[in-house]
Amino acid sequence: MSAMDKKITVTLAGQIFTIINQEDLNYVEEIARQTDNKIKLVQRENEHFSITAAAVLSCMDFCDDINRAQKEIIARNKELFDEKEKNSVLTEQIKGLMSEIQTLKMQISQLESGKTEEVSTSESDHVENSSEKSESDEESHGSEVKENKRPGKKEYVPRNNRKRNKKKAEETNEQA
Repeated sequence: MSAMDKKITVTLAGQIFTIINQEDLNYVEEIARQTDNKIKLVQRENEHFSITAAAVLSCMDFCDDINRAQKEIIARNKELFDEKEKNSVLTEQIKGLMSEIQTLKMQISQLESGKTEEVSTSESDHVENSSEKSESDEESHGSEVKENKRPGKKEYVPRNNRKRNKKKAEETNEQA
């Protein structure tokens, strides 16, 4: 017996036992109380069983409870592991998306600074370039690109709207 061992006396099924261990007194007494209650329950349900038979069946019930609890713990640990794996994958996806967002923000910033430089050039250059580009786009795509209200911006007009726009322009010219 080591210096840390304690002697604890408990009563199980009417018999007194001295238990030597290092556990807390309250813990050992609680385990003894649960064991005694289980033995008494088995005896009440089966009056013809001896104390030994009731103790053996109680022991089997406790072992069954332990095995079921262990299986449940293993299943929960597997679920936990699977969820951690999913979280890890999602975390990596988030990191990738955050990186992509940063890249896109930088590109937007670069494009905006490039537009600022374009706007600072003369409007006549934009109008000439827009007209030339508009005509070449119309020829190559069969669609019309109109000058937008903001300088340097163009508006795409689908092919079917082009005829309507020509008619409106002709009507306006005839009225004038």
